[in-house]
Amino acid sequence: MRQTMTSHVRLEPGQRGQACPSRARGAAPRVRVPPQPFTIETRIDQGIATLVLAGELDLLTMPVLSERLMPILAAKPLHLVFDMARVTFADCASARLIAYAGRYLPAARAPVIKDPVPAVRRIFEVAGLADRCEITG
Repeated sequence: MRQTMTSHVRLEPGQRGQACPSRARGAAPRVRVPPQPFTIETRIDQGIATLVLAGELDLLTMPVLSERLMPILAAKPLHLVFDMARVTFADCASARLIAYAGRYLPAARAPVIKDPVPAVRRIFEVAGLADRCEITG
């Protein structure tokens, strides 16, 4: 079975990344950083479920990831791969969700975290979750 879906979550202007109107006099202005959309592509092929994630994983986007992960885990894939090469930020709660997803795999296999950027890899390490995952790349 091959399945591909994409989810987009876009923050409304003003939710984050805006200049602080109450900054101290003489302080350097803050840079406005537009929010990055969070996307998930899912594929299930020959017992391997792959979730290609992009953007930021935080309290706003974690429910979207959780919702997309539930039917994948219900399909009982042999392996679960999170391609995180395009994830720019992950909080501890999102890392925990990913790390503990392995409990629902046959034989409680560790999920694979593929190509995380150093900051995302560090979250798994600092949170004590790296031993629950197979981190590659």
